[in-house]
Amino acid sequence: MFLQFFQDKRAVLVLFVEQVLHVARSSKNFKCLCLGARYRDTCLHHVKQPSPSSIPIWQLPAFISQLEKAGFSARRHRVWFHMELALPLFLASVVMIGAGFTMRHGRQNRTGLRVLMTLLFGFGLYFLRNFAQILGENGQLPEIWAAWIPPVAAIGLSLAFLLHTEDG
Repeated sequence: MFLQFFQDKRAVLVLFVEQVLHVARSSKNFKCLCLGARYRDTCLHHVKQPSPSSIPIWQLPAFISQLEKAGFSARRHRVWFHMELALPLFLASVVMIGAGFTMRHGRQNRTGLRVLMTLLFGFGLYFLRNFAQILGENGQLPEIWAAWIPPVAAIGLSLAFLLHTEDG
């Protein structure tokens, strides 16, 4: 095991356990990481996994597989990866919610109330997405459910609301 420091004050920790794993480590907020029974005497202090947002999306699947091969938990990274894949669907659901509340004739009253309801439902959907992400990272929900159910449910509900308002 060796530790090498770079100019940007980040370290790359290379573990020779079964294979070589390169992980960027920050210099603050460290946690202790102990290896398994085979390496009981080796305890790596000041080790923290990089946040999933710091890894490019196209490199994330390979990074997840390296973490799993080395024996680390990659649940947070898998949830982040699926959340990033579901982001276009989430944004489409926000647009559909906005369309459902604002696509009426301008002569009708309560335009301000409809805009306020649109904002409240948009922020509510964002809160639900973040809550599902936290549940997925903690293992309370499967990773795929945590990422894909909020946008799919929002699209279904907003589509039902659009069809209801346009039909009646």
